[in-house]
Amino acid sequence: MNGVFVGPDGKPCCQWSGSAPEFLDYHDREWGFPVDDDRRLFEKICLEGFQSGLSWRTILAKRENFRAAFHDFDFDKIAGFTEPDVVRLLDINPATIYVVFRGPRKRQIKARLAANGYSIGKSCNAELALSWAP
Repeated sequence: MNGVFVGPDGKPCCQWSGSAPEFLDYHDREWGFPVDDDRRLFEKICLEGFQSGLSWRTILAKRENFRAAFHDFDFDKIAGFTEPDVVRLLDINPATIYVVFRGPRKRQIKARLAANGYSIGKSCNAELALSWAP
């Protein structure tokens, strides 16, 4: 979709943001905005990894469940994950968010995040990332 449409607030929005209810809020509050918080940057990087092969709408619809599963992407809490936590994340139960991760690659991503989340999270430096902005 190309073009612009007028949103409910009377402001112009990208055409794609009108294709799903959750997209408009995402468009107006997050999309294209710089991330200046390390935890939010870590969350975005993780969600982008989970999104591979899925629609972004799927990820946005399940984002609160991801936050709950990964303790709001708190580096310290993820660093404290134990083997049962990793097993919980690998559980494929149709009643949970994890049904999205049927493939072995997605399961690997979850396991690595659970096992290495602290070092990955501590590597997310929003200030450094923003220093490269034009």
